[in-house]
Parts: sequence; C-alpha cells; structure tokens
Amino acid sequence: MELVIGASMRSVLVKLEDILSQDHKLIRDVLGEVQCINSELGAIHASFISNPYLRDRGNHDGEQKKCWARRVCGVVYETEDWVDHVRLRISSGGMMSPIRRAWYAISTLHSRRGIPVDITGLMIRVQRLRAEGCARYGVGNPQLSSDNTIEASTSAQRVDHGTPPAPLLMGMEEPVGMSQAMVDFRPWLTAGEQDRELKVTTIVGCGGLGKSTLAKALCREFGAQFGSRATVLASREFSLGDFLRSLLKQIMSPSDYDELQLGGFDGWTDDELREKVEEQFLEKRFIIVIEDVWSEDAWKSIRESLPENDKSSRLVVTTRLPSVAQAICGQQGFVYSLNPLSGDDSYRLLQRILGDSHMCPCGTDSDVSRILDKCGGLPMAIIAVAGILANRLASDFSLTEVCASVSSEMEHGISHEEITKKIFSISYNDLPAHLKTCLLSLSVFPEGFAISRKRVIRRWIVEGFITEKHGKTVEQVAKESFSELFRRKLIHPAEISSIGEVKTFQVQNVILENIVSESTEENFITVLSNHSPVPVRNKVRWLSIHQSSKLLCPTEGIKRMNLVHVRSLTVFGTLKHVDCFEIMQVLDLEGCRGLGKNQLILMCKMYLLKYLSLRRTYIKALPDQIQNLKYLETLDIRETNVQRLPGSAGHLKQMVHLRCGDRRRGLALLLTKAITKMIELQTLSGIMICRGSRCALNRMPYLTKLKKLSIYGIRLYRVGPEFLSHSSSLTSLAIDDGFTGFLEKLELNSFRCPEALSTLKLSGKLSEAPLWIRHMECLEGLTLSLTSLTTDSLVLLSSLPKLCFLTFSTAKRYIAVSNEREIFVRTGGFPCLHTLRFSGTWLPLLSFLQGAMPGLLRLELRFKSFDGIYGLENLCSLHKVHLQISCQASKVAQEKVHQIQRSVIKHPRGPTMVCDEYPEW
Repeated sequence: MELVIGASMRSVLVKLEDILSQDHKLIRDVLGEVQCINSELGAIHASFISNPYLRDRGNHDGEQKKCWARRVCGVVYETEDWVDHVRLRISSGGMMSPIRRAWYAISTLHSRRGIPVDITGLMIRVQRLRAEGCARYGVGNPQLSSDNTIEASTSAQRVDHGTPPAPLLMGMEEPVGMSQAMVDFRPWLTAGEQDRELKVTTIVGCGGLGKSTLAKALCREFGAQFGSRATVLASREFSLGDFLRSLLKQIMSPSDYDELQLGGFDGWTDDELREKVEEQFLEKRFIIVIEDVWSEDAWKSIRESLPENDKSSRLVVTTRLPSVAQAICGQQGFVYSLNPLSGDDSYRLLQRILGDSHMCPCGTDSDVSRILDKCGGLPMAIIAVAGILANRLASDFSLTEVCASVSSEMEHGISHEEITKKIFSISYNDLPAHLKTCLLSLSVFPEGFAISRKRVIRRWIVEGFITEKHGKTVEQVAKESFSELFRRKLIHPAEISSIGEVKTFQVQNVILENIVSESTEENFITVLSNHSPVPVRNKVRWLSIHQSSKLLCPTEGIKRMNLVHVRSLTVFGTLKHVDCFEIMQVLDLEGCRGLGKNQLILMCKMYLLKYLSLRRTYIKALPDQIQNLKYLETLDIRETNVQRLPGSAGHLKQMVHLRCGDRRRGLALLLTKAITKMIELQTLSGIMICRGSRCALNRMPYLTKLKKLSIYGIRLYRVGPEFLSHSSSLTSLAIDDGFTGFLEKLELNSFRCPEALSTLKLSGKLSEAPLWIRHMECLEGLTLSLTSLTTDSLVLLSSLPKLCFLTFSTAKRYIAVSNEREIFVRTGGFPCLHTLRFSGTWLPLLSFLQGAMPGLLRLELRFKSFDGIYGLENLCSLHKVHLQISCQASKVAQEKVHQIQRSVIKHPRGPTMVCDEYPEW
C-alpha cells in the first residue's frame, strides 16, 4: 500500500501547491483548509519516506497498520479528486465566452457551494489520520524519524550505487544448458530435398524453463537456411488478427508494410490477412517461432492461416500444456519436453551473471549449491536469484553470507510455480517503494509485449512515480531506476540499440503474472481484456485495456465499474468507442487502430491531460480544439500522418515535449510559428524547415529551455545556422539536411555548436567530419552519416575527451573512401570511447594499430561487402563484437566473417561474438 500512497501523495501535494499559488476565487474562502490539508499530508508523506516501520509488512500490528494505510490512501485519492475537479472548473471556465461563462456560473452554483463542505470534511479526516498515525506509528515524530535515519539510508544505498564505472551494454549470448537440445534439433532443421513437407515441433515445459529462449536460439542458429523467418506471440489472450499483423510486419519490407497501413490494413478481416500471409510465403522456405500457445482452438486458427508448401518450412511452437503440445504435433511433428538445468549448468548460469570474482569452483560452496537446489533448475528462477544476490553483494557481504541469507527465505520441495512466486516475493520486497511502483506499473502492458525503454521512463515521470533526489534530475533518477530493475533481473532485453543499450525489453510471463497479482492486491492498476473477468472495484484510477475492440463499449461489465476517477488510460488494440474521462491526465493510445476525428475531438475535452500519445495511430490531423488542453506537457504524434499543427496549438503554453515525424517514411512536422509559442519546450523532434518556416526560425531564440532538437529535413535553401547559435541550452541535436548543403554552410560559417551539447547526429551532404566538432568538449555520442570515410576523420575525432559512442553510417548506398582502401585507427586518442559502429553497404579494410582505442568495449559492423579487419587483438579492452551481414552478402564477405571469428577466438580477453543476418528489402 505504501507504493500507492507514495505515488498519489507526491501528485496531490504538487497539485495542492499549484492551486494555492493561483489564488483562484473558487478556493479563496477555503484557503486555510487547503493549507492545512497540504501540511498534514506533507507530514504523513515525509514519515513514509523516513520511517521504515511504516513500510515493514512484517510487524506484529501489520494488519492494523495496513488498515490505517488504506484509509490514508483513500483520503489522498479523495483529496486529489477534489483538487482535480477544482482545476477542471478553472480550466473549462477560462475557455468560455462571456455569455457561456455566465451560464456556467449559474448552472454550477449548487456544486460550487459544495466546495467548502467537501474540503472541510477532508481536512477533518486528514487531521484524525495524522493524529492516529502519530500516536501509533510515530508519524510526524522527529525523534522516531531520526532514530530510523541510519536504517533508511542503508536501504537507500542498496539502490543508489551511483554511476557505474562501465556502461550497461547488452548483446545476445548463447543460452546455458541447451547445447544438447541444439544438437537434437539440427537434423530436423537442416533437412534437405528429401523432406520438403511443412513440419511442426512443440517445446513443452513449465513457465520459466527457457522454452522461448531455446526456440529463439534455434531460429538464430539455423535461420540463415530459410528465406523468411519470424517470431510471433500467441499468448493467453489470443487474437488471430493481431497475430497475423505481427507476422506480416516481420516478413514484409518496411515500405510495403507502411503502404498496407495507409491503405486501411487495420480494418482487414481475418480472411484478407490470411490471403496476404499466403501470398508472402507461397514460394519461400520459412521458419516461424510461435510462442505461448494456450489452447487447441488458437493453434487450429494459426495452422489454417499458414500455407502448405513444399519448401521444407518449419514451425517451432512453445506451450506450457502437454495436452496442447500433443494436439499441435499430432502424427506429423514431435514434442520436445524441456528439462530443468543440471546442477553444473545452474552453477554456470549463476556464474555468467555474477561474474567469476564472486564465485568459488563449482561444488565447493555448499550455500551456493543449496540455493541453486531450491531454484529447481529453472533458468528464470536462477536469473532472478542472481539479481537478488547481486543487489545484496553491493553491501560488501561475501557470496556465502548472502546466499545463506537468501536461502533461509526460500523453501525446499515446492512446485516450480511456487518457486517462481517465492523468488519474486523476495525480489519485490527487496525493492524500495519507488521501484515497487515502477515495477508494478509494467502490468499495463500485455504478455510478451516488447516495451520501449524510453516510453516507460517518460510515463514514470509524468505519472509522478519518480521525483528528483540527491541533486539529480527526474530524468536521471528515472534512467537509474530502469537500470536498477534491469540489474535485479526483473526485466530482460528484447532489442539492443546500435550503441549496445536496451532499446526494448520484456517482462517474462511468469514474472508478469506475479506483477499483475501484486498490483491487484495493492488496488493499483486495473487490467481489462477480452479473456479476463471484469474486476469489481469501487473506484478505478489506473486503467489498461488489452484487445480493446469491445471493451470500451457500454457493456454491462463496464457499467459495473466506476470509471469517473480514471486518471491514466492505456489502450492496446482497436479503439472504436471512448468516453470523456473528465479528470484524465495520462492517455496512451500508441499503436491503437480505428482512431477517428470524432474521438480526437472528444479527447480535447479532457482538459487536465498532461500526456497524450497518438504514436502509430496513422491519424492525418489534429483538431483545432487541441488548444483546450492547457495542461498538456507531452504530445507524441510520431509515425502518424500529421505534418502540420493547427494554429491554435500555439496556446499550449505548458508543452514540454513535442515528438513528431516518421523518419522511415520521410515525413516530418512543419516548423511553424505556433510551435515557437510553446516557450516551455525542452524536446522538439521530427520537424521540417520549409518556406513556411521563415517566421518560426526568427522566433527560435524564444525557446530558451530547448534541450533536444531533431530536424528531419531542410528544404529552405537560404537558411543559415543562426537559429542554432542562440540555442545555448541544447544537449542533443540531430540534423538531416536532405542534401541541401546546410551542413556545408555550418562548416563555411565556422559554426560553433552549443557548449552543453552531449549528443550529435548529422546526415546529408557530408564528405568528411566537420572541423568544428573538435571544439565540442562535452560530446558523448556522435553519429555521422558520411559520403566519405577517411583516416583523417578518425584523427580529428580522436581528441574529443568525453566521446563514448561513435557511429559511422552511409548517407547513400555506399561509403566512398576517397583514394584510401584502408582506414587506420592510430595509437592514442579516444580516451573514453567504448562503442564503435560502422554501417554501410560496403566497408573498407579497418586496421587497428597497437594502443588504439584503449577503452573500446563493443565493436559493431553492418555490411553487405567488407574488406576485413586487422589488429583486432590490439583492442585491449574489447568485450563484444557484433556483426550484421546482409542476406545477399557474397561468399567473400562471409569468409571475412569467419576470419573475424578466428581473430576473436585468439583475442587475449576472449570477447564474445554475435553474428546476425539482416534482410535486403
């Protein structure tokens, strides 16, 4: 309960301060009561932070304390309701004409008279709760808070480890304990001309056993033999339409898929989708991994949607249910029962995660063996336990001591399902309150969903789950909180960015089930789906709707729920109906289908909205009524067809983050005067500078708080760099000049970048690294899309003192190397560089001289043709080599890959190497 109190308390305290500062006539008569509530709730909130006794569930009076906390939570919610309705009246009244305002004053006279009564009652309840808390639990008692300072700070130290000495870089590694399985599957996956039928296999086992890990490893190992491959989730909430759309998105070229989206693809029937799938697969040998099938009916729908061909295609299916596995395979396939890990493999997996420095030789540490025995050979359980151990090892205890402590909290002789529940409980109880909130907030996402790291971090911030602390910004704290959940192994990477950072992640299904269960117990997030019963709750504040084609219609089930208090709504699937939630503040419709003009107009009546995401909804325009959203701070219209904001958008004075454009389709939002009126802007991404932007360019100096600017195109040939010269607050800048010569003008005008700039991305007519980059002493990340790559460019960049990430890519279909057939990376320089990436259709010979790039951890190359690498052994800190080779690469290029592999094997540090194949569309 403390996590809900913490999140809501922070929100209501901010809102109370806001309405007190406005001194509006609606509350002028009750200022004393509002100030009193603000003070009393502030004292209770401070006690929850500083008094561990309030957060400890194990005390002898735990039930009594939980009851008190529940009443505190209730009064906090009601206070926030009162504040939001006051803000709503202030907001909606300010947008009316004088006549309508007079009518509004008359029609709301009765409700406005109730304001003093409501707030007085709340004040009395808050005072009584504070008094009860003070008497029983030391709420507001300075001496008790002081006595607990040491314990509280110790708990905090577990989480705030500071900035780690090495970056959190990710890459795919071979799974532990599955080598025999890979051998068993080889004949089945490498069948030649003699076996041309479509074959099916099912991997069966309990949750957390590694079924999906094995299936994906098989696809990665043998996928190059197939003309098309994909991994698709079936899940408990199976929808054939969504399954087929996900499949088509993976097997079609991005441009072809975009054409389908624009042509009404979202409204296609299942039969139309089947026809499209058959068209794509008819002449191809394919392998499809189908994860998490829960019923025979779901499998029957899937199987009927995939064509029979004589290309030796393969289907790899995972399920927890033996009966479903048998039904899937029938007479034609085979069932593979996955076994738990052996003792040695369990130890190897733990060793891989914790590192050799903490581990004793296998079998010599009885405490480690005991804890692994209690994990039952479940890889997911071992990974979760490793996260617990790693966290506690940070307190300078030995592995033996920590294992003994954790082992005492676990049990022997319980089922695999109970093992995962127990380990999750230990992990969850180890978290501080704000991390518990962040973790449980992930229950809004469906099973198997690839969640964007940035999306989650932005939502944590806007929902108030994260606040500034220890002199760090809220963004820094949010990023550290994500890293902490990752280090504790509660979330796992799904997609890695070009610089080795987590781009998207997933929550393992068995972990997610426990998260949803805990969230339900806390009365935190309500999840609705077509396949789950409608929960009966008095008041719903955080709502997530999955497979939503029917759920927002006024069905009897929905009518039983009280939705007038909903503050946060997330929808996945099709949106055909939406109510006007008056006090809604977070509306996340990313990827929703069926969104039309009427729904957009209705959303513009949600006057208190702070966060609105319409990303990938393919809407064409925003209505003029968008100006009503005066509290809006974040608007995400990326990957839509919106290319110009209405002039009324200039009234959005509190806008902080405006994200737009679609780089893949070459679409951007026109920079207009309305945008430059948003003087609070910190993020402006995906804009186009054209003839209609002249006035807006002159107003750019008014955006004094702008930190991130991303320009997708410049079509105004006479524009100069002056509008950038005034952006002293910029920390991130990306420019694609569309080969108009703008980047060359920066060079000719001796352009000086903003001193605080830490990230820079340049693309266009750029024959070499610009000279002015050498003055950027704060630069940490640099991406250059060049038409020419030379040794001199690397020499120029080698002196940048803080450069960590460096990416070279091609602006055309090739990288020309002037007269140089070989690029030398010389000794010295690049003192902080740890990630280097080259991407192009053809890459020249790369030679690393002795002493080059001493701190480089990750080297990534993406190519179709490549002349090779020399001197890989000279990269003394190398940790990972990631190669991405075109499916159309020549045999010569493939031989170069084998040469690199041999060099990696001989490297003294023994770096890991991953080689992936990418399609040429």
